[in-house]
Amino acid sequence: MTTFRVLGPLAAHRDGTAVPLAPSLRRLLAVFLSRPNRPIPGPALVEELWAGRTPANAHKVMQVYVHRLRRTLVDESLIGHGASGYVLRVAEGDLDSLRFGAMVERAEVAFRRGELAKAAELLAGGLALWSGDPFADARDTPAVEDESRRLIEARVRAHEIHGDVLLALGRHVEAVTDLVALTRSLPMRERLRGQAMLALHRCGRRAEALELFRECRATLAEQLGIEPGAELQILHRAILRGDPVFGGRVAAPPRNVWQHGADRRGGGQVARWEAAAPPAKRGFLRRAG
Repeated sequence: MTTFRVLGPLAAHRDGTAVPLAPSLRRLLAVFLSRPNRPIPGPALVEELWAGRTPANAHKVMQVYVHRLRRTLVDESLIGHGASGYVLRVAEGDLDSLRFGAMVERAEVAFRRGELAKAAELLAGGLALWSGDPFADARDTPAVEDESRRLIEARVRAHEIHGDVLLALGRHVEAVTDLVALTRSLPMRERLRGQAMLALHRCGRRAEALELFRECRATLAEQLGIEPGAELQILHRAILRGDPVFGGRVAAPPRNVWQHGADRRGGGQVARWEAAAPPAKRGFLRRAG
């Protein structure tokens, strides 16, 4: 069985043993793995491999590379060829990026159903597949660069969903260190910052939660000339007041909390917070906003 890794340095293994790859074959394999199970026309493959510096016999050389890669991977059926072009056929379980995407999708379904423990387990397992930047040593073609950017965004989104799930489970002590670290590496992601603020507040670290908001406000003002979004400002005011809604466990998972691209006026977020709050406390967030 041949397996592949791209969530870090590119690697191929045959029955558990690393497959050595010459630079030209590594480049070709990276292009195939950036589009798994999707045909790549011959001219597109040539353009990816030579990026405008195409030799006169490029198509023939590309065919030779494909032949060599098939032999290197041992299982020549992995790379097919038809009217639509060349395709690397790989099962979900044999490519870590496909496995990661499937685990995140299943986690989102579990979260929406209220199966929080299952969602947390799936997300933790998916994030554990990463060992560095995607295609870390093979990002020198346009297709690979595009797929790398997509995977990086998918990883950040998985962290955001994981934060939602852990907070909904009341596991803020477990989540707080990673969430704070993520705000350092991703200072513009308000969803992660809000999760970190909430986790710190629930851990009794109110001053640190407020400092995270001050840092966010300063960064946004300096780099973009804007204020934090309405959702983050509402959370900030609630923490300042020490609102009890934010100090304990959420009874049910608020759907799409801190949704990427959410309405910056904060109405949808406030409604979700209210839905998770005890009946006696509902409505105070809108008055505070």
